[in-house]
Amino acid sequence: MALCKEIVGPLLLASLHDSHSNANGRLLIPSGDAWVSTNKTNIVDAIIITPLQICDRYSPDNYFQDIGNSLIVMPLLAHLSLSLAGIPQPTQTYSFGSGNYQLFFTLTGSGPLLVIQAPGWGIGNAYLQSGLAPLATSHTLLFLLPRGTAPSSGADSANEMRSVTMAFDLESLRVWLELPSLTLLGHSNGGTVALAYAEMYPKRVDKLVLVDPQILGFDDSATWIRFFGERMEDARYAGAIEAMKGGMNPQTDEELQELLKKLIPYYFAQPEKYAEKFYQQLEAAAKESQHGGVQVSPFKAQGDADQADKEGVTGLFGRVICKTLILVGDKDAFCSVVAAKIAQEGIKEGGHGGVELVVLEDCGHFPWVEKGDIFFEVMKRFLQDKNE
Repeated sequence: MALCKEIVGPLLLASLHDSHSNANGRLLIPSGDAWVSTNKTNIVDAIIITPLQICDRYSPDNYFQDIGNSLIVMPLLAHLSLSLAGIPQPTQTYSFGSGNYQLFFTLTGSGPLLVIQAPGWGIGNAYLQSGLAPLATSHTLLFLLPRGTAPSSGADSANEMRSVTMAFDLESLRVWLELPSLTLLGHSNGGTVALAYAEMYPKRVDKLVLVDPQILGFDDSATWIRFFGERMEDARYAGAIEAMKGGMNPQTDEELQELLKKLIPYYFAQPEKYAEKFYQQLEAAAKESQHGGVQVSPFKAQGDADQADKEGVTGLFGRVICKTLILVGDKDAFCSVVAAKIAQEGIKEGGHGGVELVVLEDCGHFPWVEKGDIFFEVMKRFLQDKNE
């Protein structure tokens, strides 16, 4: 399945202008750089040329003559092509094959494509769909649900749940969509996967955004100990501190959910303002998603697999050649400024990719929550910047 195939889907066309009839009596309408075919009821039923010009071997005059009336129903490709052409479409979830895995993703928004990699430990992508929604006004957002997080397929072995291994699924997605390259965003452990992809397939990434990324392979225990000491006597973090002291070894989805609820304040610089509201939004988004709440199976599997990965992403920083933006909160105890600077310096030393580090003051692990105005301003400026 690819963007150069016949693309069909019953999608409502907002307006008709500059139309062109072909030999089969269908109406061909230019939409941005895409040609749209409609039937007599003005319902879009095929895309002729995508905005990426992937289908440029088909002309508006001969396409339907070539394929006659045999149209294959491919609503995903219609959705993506219309979104890329700047025509907003309803949020939808789709799936594709990556090796032995069937992986799911959600599409929303319109404009240039931005692929968003969710963490692999079982939290899913609903919190990203909710939190990064403002970007959908300027970009088509594709939220990839990683292997191991249902309904995406479970892993065949523990080794297949390594964060670095999950990067292969991004390449499968790119190949399946027949895209020359990706603009990629990863948050937290999703940042590990996104960075690994940029290291493994440097020519396949246009731009890379790492938001409070986990830098797998870097020992940041000194920072962890510092934050723990500073917060020991802070009542706002009392529940989280108690949970950490008790060990974090949930055995069921329900136990993991309860653990996450206790830990949420620790993710914030100002938990009294944001923690409870964020958790409620997290629960609400999960209930409406295809994956539901947090899942203990990938939590345990990825944790075990990554524990054995001593190098992680630290050994190949110099292979990153794309423009890179790293955003991190200065009060993030899980994915720290120290770790972000290690990545920044490693990419710089490679001498190939330009890398910008933005540290957000008085901000924790979810910068779109605590510093939303600054976060989205920096994001949109970086994504829209066309200067090399």
